[in-house]
Amino acid sequence: MSTSGRKERERPPPSPLQLCLLDTRRGQQEGQEADKVLGFYPDATAADDRASVVGLFLATNAFCSIFSQGLPCETMHAENSLWVSHQGEAGIWLLLVGQRSFIGPHVRDAHLVDILQRMHSVIRLLYGSVQRLIDLDASGTAAREVLTRVLQRWGEQLSSSKGRADLHNPLSLGEALPLLPLSRSLFAGVQVLMNRLLIAQIGGTVPVLGAMLLHEHWCVWSTLNRPDTAALYSFASAAMMPAAQAAAHPSLAQRITSSLRWREDEKSGSGDILDWRSWQVLPSRYVMFQGIVPAADEEHGDLPRVFLQEGGEQCRVLGLRAGASLLVLLLAERCTASAELLAGLSDVALPSLRAIAHSTSAELSEAKQWHIPGYRYVYENRMLQAVRASPASKAATLSKDSQALTHAVRAQLDSQCMQGDAEVIVRGENDCWVVAKRLASRSIAVVLEGRGQENLPDAARTADLFTEANFEGLLE
Repeated sequence: MSTSGRKERERPPPSPLQLCLLDTRRGQQEGQEADKVLGFYPDATAADDRASVVGLFLATNAFCSIFSQGLPCETMHAENSLWVSHQGEAGIWLLLVGQRSFIGPHVRDAHLVDILQRMHSVIRLLYGSVQRLIDLDASGTAAREVLTRVLQRWGEQLSSSKGRADLHNPLSLGEALPLLPLSRSLFAGVQVLMNRLLIAQIGGTVPVLGAMLLHEHWCVWSTLNRPDTAALYSFASAAMMPAAQAAAHPSLAQRITSSLRWREDEKSGSGDILDWRSWQVLPSRYVMFQGIVPAADEEHGDLPRVFLQEGGEQCRVLGLRAGASLLVLLLAERCTASAELLAGLSDVALPSLRAIAHSTSAELSEAKQWHIPGYRYVYENRMLQAVRASPASKAATLSKDSQALTHAVRAQLDSQCMQGDAEVIVRGENDCWVVAKRLASRSIAVVLEGRGQENLPDAARTADLFTEANFEGLLE
């Protein structure tokens, strides 16, 4: 009697979202294919299911390479699923497989590729590179341990209600930085603080190599280059900022835990650097990795290490909270959490940081989170890796047809056939016009629903007036 049918019935259905990180150079011998996989989400996925995902991906990639030499296949659309891949390093691939029922019919391929690119940038920030992990342990055991944790965190975030809402939002910020423009006076104050930090001498040395300032989910300022800024923002917004917010508003802790569906005891961290519960906010307002406690009179404990990609520096990371602002400090590798260092940094930064946090909150409340009545929009500057958009709650008020049309127009602007400057204007149902433009590294999409535009010139003129009034210089 055959048991294969029973086994198929007992096997759970595939997860609606799968993430995989693999090394195509490993597992070259027959029967060793599983050695290629360095991380998989969900971690409970059966070995043969993992092998089938990896096997199909490699076969498809090899077939496509025949027709597109030097241009790897990044997306594959199947009847019930969508496959997206990104080659992060030589032989190292990241793969996302989403069921249509989960991904939805309109999510842009470029958005999903951005997710994989940002995941790899965080891996490089925290561990140097995947290749570095393999070099430390050729068996791959060490790499699998840390990379599996990263994929679990990313997969759980994407599978959460907020993660799915971000996927389906036609004006989603994607993986770009939500950069917060500042008034001139606040700009000057932040610049003075950053300059003071970079030259401050504490204990006879200059400990601060770089810094980033966040306010709520916005990136206010960074002294780093664009790729390192984007990676550090992703890490800080996933781990350090939620810890700071939970400390400031304890009622948030339960909501954050619930929305991300952590299975462990919500009061104790897992020791994972990407787990916000593994970070603690001290009475001194420092945000520190759990287990690192400043000694009263001597140096004690190592601060977590991060790797910058531009110059290859290794730094120690430390946070300082004031109000809704979080200052992320990158310190010289030799630095430890001594009482002298913490007191010195606090004296230099905390008074100004408190004033900046108060002023930023006031400016942000006046800006109404960048909602502009009557318009829905998303502006992106690829050179700065920065974005500004209508709040998600406002984008959700668009009709389903208008949301689908906006997804489609942005996908058209993303397409390879529209390189260089481009403009797309489309009319849909519900008296909706979507006007999208790309000039050099900047792009904007404006949604006009129910505003009474009767023809294409009228819609184009309205969108141009909106852009000139709110994004000066974009059309020049």
